[in-house]
Amino acid sequence: GIHAQPAFPTTCECMLQCFEQGLDARQECLVEPRPGEAMAEAEARFKKEMSFMPMVADPAALQMTRRHAKETMAGGNCSGNGILSIQLPYVFYPKKEDCVPTDRRYTLDECSRQRTPLCRCFPGFTGSRCEVRMDGAPQLHKCFNDCSGRGTCVHNWCKCSPGHWGIDCSLNASSARMSAAAAPPPRPRIYVYDLPPRYTSWLAAYRRGDWTRDHWYGADVLFHQQLLRSPHRELDASR
Repeated sequence: GIHAQPAFPTTCECMLQCFEQGLDARQECLVEPRPGEAMAEAEARFKKEMSFMPMVADPAALQMTRRHAKETMAGGNCSGNGILSIQLPYVFYPKKEDCVPTDRRYTLDECSRQRTPLCRCFPGFTGSRCEVRMDGAPQLHKCFNDCSGRGTCVHNWCKCSPGHWGIDCSLNASSARMSAAAAPPPRPRIYVYDLPPRYTSWLAAYRRGDWTRDHWYGADVLFHQQLLRSPHRELDASR
């Protein structure tokens, strides 16, 4: 929500399901009570499971989101890939009275972007009308090394072509044989272990894609990606 590309309003139930599957789940969410459940009870239930998650427990915001979603679908807005809505009232965002030229904590553009109806894109889409599919845009998706040209990017992780594997589809049955026959890479030789995707690329699945551009959270990912295409990479663990 705080990035230039507005986030679509996600329910806490949806975020909890992502969290339980090991997918990236660090976005503000909207509390939606179960039938017969009070808003405060629902908030407490989700806080117990995801204490780290900023939540909006506001019946008016929930009704607004439902209305905007229905209107977006009926009007054919946002290319069918988002919801035309204003930003949800997260407690740590500037309030209306804070959005004045004399308040240097926030820019008027930031305030306007939160209170102007915009297309809040579903994961995997961007653009002012959510018309851009990020999987097909190398500068936008987060698949490692563009899947080495041996696979397709699907929600920020590589679906490798038959016979190839690895987080960036760079490995195949002949990789180790070719490495053994070739001259060793320059020292230091680095063998990169290929961990299961739930510990690597799945962490970014369905996310807007900030993780490899954000120097606060993406350093380990960038380093991993550089190692995969480094001339020092060794494919034969025995060496």
